[in-house]
Amino acid sequence: RPGDVQIVAALGDATVAGQGALSTGISSASKQYRGVSFATGGDEDWRTVLTLPNIFREFNPRVIGTSGGSGSNDNGPEGFNVATSFADSKDLQSQAEQLISRIKRNAEADLREDWKLVVVLIGQNDLCKLACIHNGSLAHLDQASGGNNRPQTAKEFAQNVKKGLDTLMKGLPKSLVALILPPDPTLVMEAFHRPLVCHLASKVLCPCVDGPNNIGRAHMLKTMEEYHQAL
Repeated sequence: RPGDVQIVAALGDATVAGQGALSTGISSASKQYRGVSFATGGDEDWRTVLTLPNIFREFNPRVIGTSGGSGSNDNGPEGFNVATSFADSKDLQSQAEQLISRIKRNAEADLREDWKLVVVLIGQNDLCKLACIHNGSLAHLDQASGGNNRPQTAKEFAQNVKKGLDTLMKGLPKSLVALILPPDPTLVMEAFHRPLVCHLASKVLCPCVDGPNNIGRAHMLKTMEEYHQAL
């Protein structure tokens, strides 16, 4: 029952971290608005900020693990949201370990007895940066953007995700894990009237879709489907 959920938590990438969720310009596009993250956001209530925790609060006001406000991954009340903007599937296991450690250190949480809902959404950066061969150009911000010499296979992606899920299974009893398939990274290309800076940013942030070595929409959709099937 919804009222049985005592702890909400999340692993993943920028979508889970709420990156740019309330942004009104390029200057705040990289800011993380964890308070409105669909997975752990605890700002206001469900009437104004529709998130899973705000819905659960209607049944159990004592839900813990919610995130609030905005900021980077290293400051602000992020709760049990350990997602990071540039994470890919290889980071999932370390995120799971971080989450378990964080719950163990929380005085309000009962690791053994509390029911937990853990949202896992990963794969956007895998599709954008690891599904093709490219030179990369954001190495100073994101190691995964330093280039890619060999496309990651769907099997490798699934194996990385499995390592993270296995870590959760071993370390978090009484947990419900919601594994969400990675969304279509080519949708950004349908926004034809984006400002110039957004066009340039997408070439850097998603080279496999919009970079000079992109693999094309049809190939990307095929790769995405392979990722989905592998999970």
